[in-house]
Amino acid sequence: MKIQELLEEFDKIQRQNQKGGNSFNFFQFIEDKFWKITETKHSRILAFLLDPKETHGQGGAFLKLFLDKLEFDITNFNEKEWKVFVERNNIDILLQSNSISIVIENKSNGAVNQNNQLYRYWDSAIFQFHHKDMERAEDKNYSRIVYLPDGWWYDRNPTEQTKERPNYLSAEEYPEKLNENIITTWTYVKEIKEWLTECANSISESNIIKYFINNYITYWSKTKIKDKQYMEILKKHLETIEEWKNLNEIVNQFQNLKSQWITDFEKEMKVENSDNFWGQRKTLSPYDFRWGIKGSDWTDMCILFYPSEYGISIWGQKLYKVKDKYKTQFEEIFGEDFQWIEDSNSNYVMCLKDDCFEFDEVDLPWQFYNNTQLVKRIKEVITKYTNNPKVVELFKTINVDPKE
Repeated sequence: MKIQELLEEFDKIQRQNQKGGNSFNFFQFIEDKFWKITETKHSRILAFLLDPKETHGQGGAFLKLFLDKLEFDITNFNEKEWKVFVERNNIDILLQSNSISIVIENKSNGAVNQNNQLYRYWDSAIFQFHHKDMERAEDKNYSRIVYLPDGWWYDRNPTEQTKERPNYLSAEEYPEKLNENIITTWTYVKEIKEWLTECANSISESNIIKYFINNYITYWSKTKIKDKQYMEILKKHLETIEEWKNLNEIVNQFQNLKSQWITDFEKEMKVENSDNFWGQRKTLSPYDFRWGIKGSDWTDMCILFYPSEYGISIWGQKLYKVKDKYKTQFEEIFGEDFQWIEDSNSNYVMCLKDDCFEFDEVDLPWQFYNNTQLVKRIKEVITKYTNNPKVVELFKTINVDPKE
């Protein structure tokens, strides 16, 4: 198997899919010309359509269709009861009414299942929501986790370890594993596409939102077609066991190279002011770098580099409850380099101005190794703000704030 020949054939398919103005697609245009539509951006697109308060002008119509497809009872559906959150406590999308809580775990880019991830989301967004009423928390009519891979490359169910109880939770109070009854696996290329089609069919031809939805449907359809073409080429290049072994060796070396680049980047990001700050990568995620004050933990205030979500930002768990109270202080301290995030439901408070280095996880290891501006800018920001005593005091104050 000739790697160069394989890459050239892949590139040919990519160029063919970009040709032809008559097949113009808004989402493909954005991805080709500006930035990749990351997992987080897909979450925001879905949340936009699901939120009755959003500017699509359809109220709760799309949400009602979504709930109906999930087989919830919509007889007494009241859109005013529903709230939609994006990236609240790291949950991609959270839908809640007075009596129902639905977690949507978006895996459109095939991100790995973290240990106990779904269990932790169930605890914080479902079990606690129902005031620890186990019967409600395990009843699919009131509680649901929608697991959402793309359906082509990543058509899989959640792994067992992500459904297991974390060690810090009591075995007397919590079950060993999540109840499978409340987990629903959908995919973008099937169930989401079907729901989007229902949404588009429910509005008039002249409505611009119909054009938006149909473009999004086409985006996923073209992605599937393109991936199918890639698969056919791969099969052609893997006709012998030697070619198969060679490709596996290349894949293994590629993974090793990615890991090495991530490790090298982590070494570059060490905190210079170790008297007041710590800085490291979160073990469960190769792309989650945090800098917090000494004595704090992973859920406290920090400068965060999470490339698929705002890039370099300022974050804290449950910060959405109090961030407006500290807005003036944030802007006085960080305003030279950071801008305020106008989302009252987000735990992200500010992100870096201009180029915030928001990348898709697929591109990230390459950026770590080759983008010298990325490393230089992050080091400048971290050095500047971890040596600012006002940052230390502000973070300390917010960490002890009860956030009620």
